[in-house]
Amino acid sequence: MEKSEKFSLSRIVISNVTLESWKTIPHAGVTYNADVENLLQILKEYNLEKSKEQKISLNTALLKIISEALKVCPKLNSHVHYNSFLVSGSTVNKNNIDISMPFVLNDRMITVNLHNLESKSMEQIRDYVNEIRRKSENTIIDEALMSVAVKDTLKGLRKLKILSALRRLIGTKIGPYRIKRIPLKQRLAYKKIDKSQKLTAYDLEQGTITVSNLGSIYKEWNGECTLLEIVPPQVVAIALSSIKKTDSNSIITFTIAFDHRALDFGDIVPFMKKLDEFFASKEIIEGFIA
Repeated sequence: MEKSEKFSLSRIVISNVTLESWKTIPHAGVTYNADVENLLQILKEYNLEKSKEQKISLNTALLKIISEALKVCPKLNSHVHYNSFLVSGSTVNKNNIDISMPFVLNDRMITVNLHNLESKSMEQIRDYVNEIRRKSENTIIDEALMSVAVKDTLKGLRKLKILSALRRLIGTKIGPYRIKRIPLKQRLAYKKIDKSQKLTAYDLEQGTITVSNLGSIYKEWNGECTLLEIVPPQVVAIALSSIKKTDSNSIITFTIAFDHRALDFGDIVPFMKKLDEFFASKEIIEGFIA
């Protein structure tokens, strides 16, 4: 017998963002193969006698390295504003590097905004991610996502995007596919939890760029991402593969999708060259740790 299953709130958020991405953004993409052998050796030595909470994961290390490369290639850490009617646009380089990254939290895939990575070391990013995981244990994910949806709807109204805001309101509140909220008593009790102890809209709002570590989900995967959506108004999204071992090195493939209205391949080249420099130097990587 066929079974119908409504989209969860997180699935609705993803579907809305994905639809807007492919409707409005002309995607272009390249792949970059990073030799991470030096990085893996450094992490192995660093983590040797560390507790689970003190260890630096490969994911954390890659976030730091990507952030450092973005600092010298700010065009990739930009937001684009484009008016198709007037055929005009602009980009705004963001000073802060806020990386949106999907995490498995409470057995669900949730995208978290990791704020201000431009000023954090690997150890600080490790502690930040550990704090995110700790706060997720006290979080009712759908309630947190609902707060983001409300914030986005109000933002849309302020920008006079009245029709799209009304559609979202009808769909989530009173439509046939409305989101089922937790009971009011439970909701009030949840609101009493201090914001410092749970994930809030601040943790789940959109960042300045998106990085998806697909290889962490399926470590035995022997492939790479071939299609990746960019979250508007971001101009770049990056996907990371699993580690591919060869006789002499270890390779992680970066898939870099970029908004062709704002960037060309020539804008991506300095980013890849900076990554080459970082991955080739143990001294540079070690300097990123503390």
